[in-house]
Amino acid sequence: DLISEESVTPTLSEEALDLQRTPYEDALATLPAWDSARYEMLHVLRAASRSWLSQIEIHFDSLEKRAVPVKRFTPQWFQAQSTTISTLKDILVLERSGGVAPSCPSDSWCSGAYQDGASGAVLLVCDEELGDSLFDRCVALPVPGSPREAEALAILRSLIQATVDLDSLGMAHGRIRAENTWLQHLPNGDCKVLLSDFGQSRSLEDQGCDAMFVAPELVEGQSTTPTHAGDLFSCGVLGYALAMGRYPWFSTRPGKCKTFSFAKSQGVQSLLKDRRCPASKEGRMSSEYKEILGCLLELDPGIREQKALSMRATLPQPVHPPHSEPGRAHHI
Repeated sequence: DLISEESVTPTLSEEALDLQRTPYEDALATLPAWDSARYEMLHVLRAASRSWLSQIEIHFDSLEKRAVPVKRFTPQWFQAQSTTISTLKDILVLERSGGVAPSCPSDSWCSGAYQDGASGAVLLVCDEELGDSLFDRCVALPVPGSPREAEALAILRSLIQATVDLDSLGMAHGRIRAENTWLQHLPNGDCKVLLSDFGQSRSLEDQGCDAMFVAPELVEGQSTTPTHAGDLFSCGVLGYALAMGRYPWFSTRPGKCKTFSFAKSQGVQSLLKDRRCPASKEGRMSSEYKEILGCLLELDPGIREQKALSMRATLPQPVHPPHSEPGRAHHI
């Protein structure tokens, strides 16, 4: 066939039609139909709501003979998204890999996504093991010290990389937490962080229980949408928890936490060196790790991004630590 697909010039009416297509319609145009005979819904893990337009369900896969998580994207979900998301491939990248494109060919993406003709929804099947959440991993790590810090550093590097990849797509997560950040151990000894729950990212309002993660500029209303700088701040809070087994403070709201008020007035590095801070105790946290946290927890968002960019270029390569056995629980 001498006429290639690229050489065919679309008509004016076809071009107008393409311009009017929505991301939702783009997705449906390339997806296979949902096989209701193969998948049986067992229960809803998180129902869709006005805040979360996507729904997480557990289905039984009769072909694989196992339960699998399924995320249901309603038509309203697509309508609420930024115009920068133009294809379902971007959504698959975000949901399954935390912004990191996999090594498989792009045309194999649709194997995990289907359209439900009855409801108009898009269903995304997660066919890979998520592993432990970072909350579970923090509890299982040994007491603070060099062995724990070595593993914390490897995890923190992957977490930062996931946010950088999101930023390269013009996206910010907006609600990175220990409970929705997952850890995979790769065969070569490396670890990989997977981000989930992007359905929560449109709202910046903290829910009380996660007030320690919210960047101060977001609390003060300097931004009304999720930002990469805000994601970096959340990474810093998680980085402290990974190393110490507890959070550095319980809230960034003005006047709600004396520890954060101290960090805001004296600087994060001063807090990490203060004798009342667990990280200041001998042998619990290295000066290099404190420097990394100081970059991520910088109070000024612009300086935070600049420091994080410089810090990534010099971030030390961790030695692959052995997977530690679960130890005593820490306060996280």
